[in-house]
Amino acid sequence: MSELRFHPGRLAQVAFVVEDIEEAIVTHSRELKLGGWSLFKNFRFDELLYRGQPRPLEMHAAICFSGEMMYELIQPIGDGPSVYRDTIDSRGYGFHHFGYMVEALDDVVADYESRGHVLAQYSETANGIRAAYMDAGPAVPGMVELLEISQGATETFAPIYAASLAWDGKSPAITRYGD
Repeated sequence: MSELRFHPGRLAQVAFVVEDIEEAIVTHSRELKLGGWSLFKNFRFDELLYRGQPRPLEMHAAICFSGEMMYELIQPIGDGPSVYRDTIDSRGYGFHHFGYMVEALDDVVADYESRGHVLAQYSETANGIRAAYMDAGPAVPGMVELLEISQGATETFAPIYAASLAWDGKSPAITRYGD
């Protein structure tokens, strides 16, 4: 079995906002041949700043891998402000962001900001996964998420990667958390 490796600065993720996460998992599994999903229901960040202001956010998130590419589905819960709600309100459900693994989040955010991109949302999980969503404007379709490489990221994503490698290619194969 292969071990998950993060490649700093290379595209690592593609993500979509969806209206119904359970339905989206089944559809994406069938149509895109994705499986070995991990579904995080009613997920909350330990810290979240939306456009510089602390905001609560609850969501469902489903993650799997195709090779080393992470594939994520996100269903925000409620109508509170977030980068996910911004996309739904402006374009509807569908593509949301590209994700990159980075070694020094603060430095990469500063580089994006120096090029005119806006830090739209910052989050941190209980196990130390830090992420920043950069609003790239018309230069990039959707947002850019910067995920910091950390022990927490490895501990979270490695078993999801392993489940995707072990996927039988038929059923969605969902491991559920937080139901």
